[in-house]
Amino acid sequence: MAGEFVTRRYGNHYYCKARNITLELSFQYEEVFRNCDVIVMPTLPHPATKFPQTRNSEADSLKAYLEESTHLLVNTAAANLTGHPALSLPLGKLGDGSVDSLMIVGRKYEELTVLQVARALEKIIQALH
Repeated sequence: MAGEFVTRRYGNHYYCKARNITLELSFQYEEVFRNCDVIVMPTLPHPATKFPQTRNSEADSLKAYLEESTHLLVNTAAANLTGHPALSLPLGKLGDGSVDSLMIVGRKYEELTVLQVARALEKIIQALH
């Protein structure tokens, strides 16, 4: 929705800038994958927050949702933009009841490697519990 809004309001200028950022992200991922098979990182940069409560208007609710959710995309958005295979592996519940997780990102077209690493980590996590 945000992309559609920006395109309608400002034309393709920002779309072209976003595509250039996507190409740069792809290049950076490929540089990292010269030295490793997968990247393992937290799915979220911090524990998830509760969904924002309804505001006075739909516009207020949308604004609150965007403010709350966009900062959570830091680790996941790059793989979505570049097309690298990625998955989130639940680690278990935190003290507040929310679930913590790891994100595993692999080289393009190497989904099997990502799945194999996830399965190995899953076995380790099960053994610890």
